[in-house]
Amino acid sequence: MSLLIIGATGTIGRQIAKKALSEGFKVKCLVRNLRKASFLKEWGAELVYGDLSIPQSLPNTLKGISCIIDASTTRPYEFLTAEAIDWAGKNTLLDVAKKAKIKKYIFLSILNGHKKENIPFMELKLRFEKKLIDSGIGYTVFYLPSLFQGIISQYAVSILDKQTIVVPSSESKMMYIDAQDIASSVIESLSLPLETNRRIPLITKEIWTPQEIIKICEKYSGQKAKTLYAPNIILQSFSSFFGLFQWSWSLSEQLRFVDSTNVASDKNYTKEIDTSKYNTLEAFLKDYFSVMLKKLKELNIKKSESPIF
Repeated sequence: MSLLIIGATGTIGRQIAKKALSEGFKVKCLVRNLRKASFLKEWGAELVYGDLSIPQSLPNTLKGISCIIDASTTRPYEFLTAEAIDWAGKNTLLDVAKKAKIKKYIFLSILNGHKKENIPFMELKLRFEKKLIDSGIGYTVFYLPSLFQGIISQYAVSILDKQTIVVPSSESKMMYIDAQDIASSVIESLSLPLETNRRIPLITKEIWTPQEIIKICEKYSGQKAKTLYAPNIILQSFSSFFGLFQWSWSLSEQLRFVDSTNVASDKNYTKEIDTSKYNTLEAFLKDYFSVMLKKLKELNIKKSESPIF
């Protein structure tokens, strides 16, 4: 089976590409910047230029493809490009896919996004999902919780850099997942019959409050976190403002989806993916701090050994 991966340079997309290649699939990656995506070529993927905001760049990218895996997205606060990418661009891609007789379209959405239709970013995803379901193309929609990788930028790096972490004061719990586990589930789904349509929530056994996550980070970093607690309603009102700064992107995204982690009862959900062997958050953070503290120690040794003139 030949795959075209959209969003392959992103956190989830690159893991999907890596997993697909390791499983022997022929992989093409739709990229806007060939230089930025050179690591995908080194892994064995074929790079094809295409831009969802440029319709005429899309038709040639689907030659020889049987399945599209769509891991692309704009950030919730990128107002100027979200409509062009997450709606207009993907509509064009879907139309081209129908003409090219693509057998399967795998779309990555957000768990319980239907509870946040007031967020423009989420509304665009839901609108496209409906169009995909009505398109006649075989589809699988995965509903994803928040990523382990987002915790690194929001909590772990701040603790290591001794920076203040802005934390919601409520005890709201959130579900998290490793991008590598998402990739494994997506590639596993390719073994299921292509013509059968599915909507699959990736549910983990763990849910965490920010306070619990911070305690784990403190445990494995050996450092005390500097925290600033504020009411959720105030933080949410500033979520767009936080999105203007790279250092607070993860916080901005999480504030928009606070209280959205409980799985809704939906008879159309199917659960054909085994999530029991997913990585745990504590194991993920333990490995991260082990690697980072080792690197920091080596860096400090090199600095101490450097001659002073």
